[in-house]
Amino acid sequence: MSFLKRIIMSNNNLERTIPVVFCQLGLKLLDLSVNIISGSIPSCFNPSRIRQVHLSKNRLRGTLPDVLRNSSTLVKLDISDNFLSGSIPSWIGGLLNLSYLLLSKNNFQGETPMELCKLSHLSLINLSHNNLSGRIPPCLKITTLQDVSEDYVGRFMARGFSIFSFNEPIEFPVKNVSNSYKGRIIPYISGIDLACNKLVAKIHYEFGNFYKLLVLNLSHNSLTGPIPPTFVNLMQIESLDLSYNNLSGNIPYQLVGLNFQAYFIVSFNNLSGKTLPRIAQFGTFD
Repeated sequence: MSFLKRIIMSNNNLERTIPVVFCQLGLKLLDLSVNIISGSIPSCFNPSRIRQVHLSKNRLRGTLPDVLRNSSTLVKLDISDNFLSGSIPSWIGGLLNLSYLLLSKNNFQGETPMELCKLSHLSLINLSHNNLSGRIPPCLKITTLQDVSEDYVGRFMARGFSIFSFNEPIEFPVKNVSNSYKGRIIPYISGIDLACNKLVAKIHYEFGNFYKLLVLNLSHNSLTGPIPPTFVNLMQIESLDLSYNNLSGNIPYQLVGLNFQAYFIVSFNNLSGKTLPRIAQFGTFD
């Protein structure tokens, strides 16, 4: 058992708690997603070498245990669709190799920690369907694994692990439909989903710097102010949802230049002025 590096038991009907015996293993991958596992994540869990943790779609409760803070090699953390509570811990910002942070559909509350801005390799972040409040950190960094540095890739290759070996699927909603991504397409995906929370204040102009972003969903919050004109820089955006907020002002005319956009929704706000002309990509909308 000491040589066991991967445990994949997803999509079953496994019950009870996560076995404590897992704490004695030097796992690199743990996938128990889509079961009916309950209880909390064991405090004895020592994932110092783990790269992927998939525990989504279970019945886990409690808070994120501090033991995960030592997971310096962690690339994917998916604990979405459970009953986890408390705040999102600031130590997540110390997981410097984290690229996929999926914590949606839980009961997390409090502010989104500013420490997330330290995650310079983040490609997907989904914190939707929680009770998060406060402002969106303006310093978030979103990229794609296609664009990460050779040094970053080399550190993993030197340890006998290819970060581009993505056989475990990742679920991420695009155009209000949850899609499952697997394999070679994963390094090309980037997105932010903070929908269905209690976030306030203005959308920062810095969001326009995510020129490789494919999906941005900030709907169903209490955001105010205008749609940043810097959104014209989101040249790869395919899905933009700002609906159900308190946004005001005009819709920036420059958005008609976003050639890949297939989903644009800003309904249920306080926007005024003219609608965008049906030209370029907007001419293809129904």
